[in-house]
Amino acid sequence: MANIIDYLKWRGDITFEQVKLGEVDNLILSLLAFVDFTGIVPADPSAPPVSLKQAAMQFFFENDIKKNKGPGLIISPHIYKMFRMMAESKRFADLQLSAFVNEIDFAEEKQFSALTIRLKESISYISIRGTDDTIVGWKEDFNLLFLDEIPSQRRVVQYVNAVCDAQSGNFYVGGHSKGGHLALYAAVKCKPEHKKRIVAAFSNDGPGFSKDFTELPEYRATEHKFHIYMPQNSVIGMFFENKEKRRVVKSKQVGVFQHDGVSWEVMGGNFVRAKKLSNGVGDIMLLNERIHAMPVPARKHFVDVLFGMLESTGVRTLSELNAKSLKHIIMMIRAFNDLDQKERDLMLLLVAHMLDFGVTNDNLIEGKIE
Repeated sequence: MANIIDYLKWRGDITFEQVKLGEVDNLILSLLAFVDFTGIVPADPSAPPVSLKQAAMQFFFENDIKKNKGPGLIISPHIYKMFRMMAESKRFADLQLSAFVNEIDFAEEKQFSALTIRLKESISYISIRGTDDTIVGWKEDFNLLFLDEIPSQRRVVQYVNAVCDAQSGNFYVGGHSKGGHLALYAAVKCKPEHKKRIVAAFSNDGPGFSKDFTELPEYRATEHKFHIYMPQNSVIGMFFENKEKRRVVKSKQVGVFQHDGVSWEVMGGNFVRAKKLSNGVGDIMLLNERIHAMPVPARKHFVDVLFGMLESTGVRTLSELNAKSLKHIIMMIRAFNDLDQKERDLMLLLVAHMLDFGVTNDNLIEGKIE
């Protein structure tokens, strides 16, 4: 079955003037935010933009290490191939890139990156990077369990407002993983005059929102613009409460690796639909229920303990984790006296789903992880 790479071969010679942005275009543009455009695309949204083709030439010529290095453990290794093909296609080569920011703050526990892409004179796509390979990025995601607002949520609203202040036309806003969550959040929380200019907001396997947030009047007034996609065996997209209307997509991968957007099946300019989420998603829904049943202070303690253990290994990214460090983390979780047995089992299940160990509830409870 075809994927976005095949789509680029098939539709690469058709401009956005001829055929407007579709589902698959949205995914491609959301994944583009994972490319590091530091020093290539200006951060100032008022500065002259750079064409995608020009940015690709500079990126691949000046960054030999980046060219041969994948963007991280859970990020598709095909993103750089996708970027190169975009630069060689009529549909994407002349798109104008601007306002690239990439901010990681360990003290503030913030990971945020975004890029604005002018499709044609009248409309742009604001692409928000999702959770990358950094431990701090994952920690910020889990902070959603006990904070009313995380730093990247505040930052995405500032970013969207600044871009809309500086640039004309209408906007799509979208992202993959946490980037999708942030895109919907910005569409809800940006200035009212800018909200009118947002045509649609896309979440590609992004986490959901709390019940309190989805009941806000500004959320209800904006949700008709939302386009939410997730694969059959979604893990990331099912973390936290995610009851929004969603479209289920077929993937060629299994388990957590269905999060890789390049694995999603496409036909024409659309995704191939699946009838429903897989039965395995039930485990994630159960995890959600068990975590949200905890009082808020207990959730904070739970997250701090989990990520304190991850950080104690000295790694900064998921890619740096190895079998030895993972075994060490599992041993620490089991030995941690400040958690009861149910909390330890829950923590082990979370780590398993984050890193796709392929373990079961019974394995964890019976202590069969080697």
